[in-house]
Amino acid sequence: MEALITTIRRGISFYLSIQGSDGHWPAESAGPLFFLQPLVMALYITRYLDVVLGVEHKKEIVRYLYNHQNEDMVWGFHIEGDSTMFGSVLSYTVLRILGEGVEDGVERAMYRGRKWILEHGGLVAIPSWGKLWVMVNEYVYIYNELINENDMLTPFFDTVLTTPHGVCALANFLIK
Repeated sequence: MEALITTIRRGISFYLSIQGSDGHWPAESAGPLFFLQPLVMALYITRYLDVVLGVEHKKEIVRYLYNHQNEDMVWGFHIEGDSTMFGSVLSYTVLRILGEGVEDGVERAMYRGRKWILEHGGLVAIPSWGKLWVMVNEYVYIYNELINENDMLTPFFDTVLTTPHGVCALANFLIK
């Protein structure tokens, strides 16, 4: 029983030693290729991309995504994973949002990435939560309407999910 109590105390002591001053436990969540892309897409949809991300931030995001392309020129679910439609479509779309052309990248990486996506079923083959991200704001893109000022006063997800401006855009980057 004493060994158990000692082990529990050591565990508690360890977690107390790494706890942040504000009470949280800092942690790294490196590797997933599904955190950065939705952030960039959300900033693009809300027209805050250039407000939040400077030129150097955008360059680093582009570099990061190219650095984590697999040998077949597409992306996985995480940086060490096999190629997936989900990771590929989101990463390709973000690169297009950030200004990469359809032929850009070393060895025509963008062209080859798009080719892989189309050869493996295109957007139809992406999981449902990927479809949500590539369809958000389609209405705005097609009809070239801006999110009105009243929408910007509401919380982001209310705007994206409940207004006609936030329904269904980013898929167009795959076909242009």
